[in-house]
Amino acid sequence: MSLQALLWAFLGLLGGVLVSLQLPMNTVLQRYIGFWEGILIVNLAGSAVAGVLVLTAGDGHWQGIFQAPLYSLLGGVLGVVIVAISTFIVPHIGVLAAISVFIAGQMVTALLVDTLGAVGQSTIPLSWDRVVGMMLLLVGTWLVMR
Repeated sequence: MSLQALLWAFLGLLGGVLVSLQLPMNTVLQRYIGFWEGILIVNLAGSAVAGVLVLTAGDGHWQGIFQAPLYSLLGGVLGVVIVAISTFIVPHIGVLAAISVFIAGQMVTALLVDTLGAVGQSTIPLSWDRVVGMMLLLVGTWLVMR
């Protein structure tokens, strides 16, 4: 495995660590200020950080927004739904089960996106390795949910 591949893997693992910490943090916040209020604060805080990053490190081209496909502008809406669902289910099934079902949903959807080339992505052929990996993941999710 190349050094670059290790870096990408490390960043992916870091992302997983942060999500696993974010879910219970969001749940704690909503206990203090309310469910939807917590969702709003989480997303406002994220927007503020993104705004600072755009102002300090951004080098994009805003005029390109008019050429972007309409569906590509829905990521923020999906973010609100993701935060709402995760904040809702964690108190009921726990962080591990919530992360497991989220990852299972992500992996199944990612497999379809890759295989079909959906949402503007390149196609990656379906292989037995990918199918077996998905089956193992789904078995692991089932075991965590029992």
